[in-house]
Amino acid sequence: AVATVGGQTLVDRCFAGETSLCSAIIRNAPGPGETLGTIKIVENAPFNLASLHQQGWDFEASYGTSLDRFVESWKGDLALRALGTHVAFSRRDDGINPVVNYAGTNSGQGPLSWRWTFSANYSLDRFSATWTGRFMSSGRYGGDTIQYLQCNPGSCPESNPTIRTIDSNHIDSRFYQDLALTYRFLETDDGTTAQAYLNVSNLMNKKPPLVASTAYWYMTVNPQMYDVVGRRFYAGIRFEM
Repeated sequence: AVATVGGQTLVDRCFAGETSLCSAIIRNAPGPGETLGTIKIVENAPFNLASLHQQGWDFEASYGTSLDRFVESWKGDLALRALGTHVAFSRRDDGINPVVNYAGTNSGQGPLSWRWTFSANYSLDRFSATWTGRFMSSGRYGGDTIQYLQCNPGSCPESNPTIRTIDSNHIDSRFYQDLALTYRFLETDDGTTAQAYLNVSNLMNKKPPLVASTAYWYMTVNPQMYDVVGRRFYAGIRFEM
């Protein structure tokens, strides 16, 4: 695997004797009486010195039936489906820092512990409606206790460069719902079809959980995990010829 280790870590490890990392540090020309020039740039580029060991399980179940199987007067077909992914651990070794398990770090460092997608589709003649639910499990800010240690009520251990204390090492879960409606209004003998559709993403306008950050310019949530836009609509017409 390929990973970055951070500018400050590169400088610290270079000074500690890991000369292979010193090439990432660019200096100004030495001034009078200086052996080394001042640091100008630290190139925090990816290094090919990391390994990633990840383990988990995927789950899938589906069921489909005609509704008249339950009540004779009911029309249409129903299809149900559930997809799940559980990441047991995701250990990253950059060859420099201690190995950390990033599974369940919802602040953007690692994969979610649990992710589920549920869907229910109802179809009748030319009409179809699909409801989709997307669940993302709760998580924490950092990796194992090697990064963050949560304070207890009334007491809080002292932070150090390796273990940092935190008041609440918890990020809430989220459940989003989507809705898709389609109607096939054209179907010819030569195979030409046309359908109109209306999709609504984040139907309940669910806001993402707030995630604290020490960088004032950084978003408070990870947009790759959570919906940061809110409810939105898509409508159009599709043709197949």
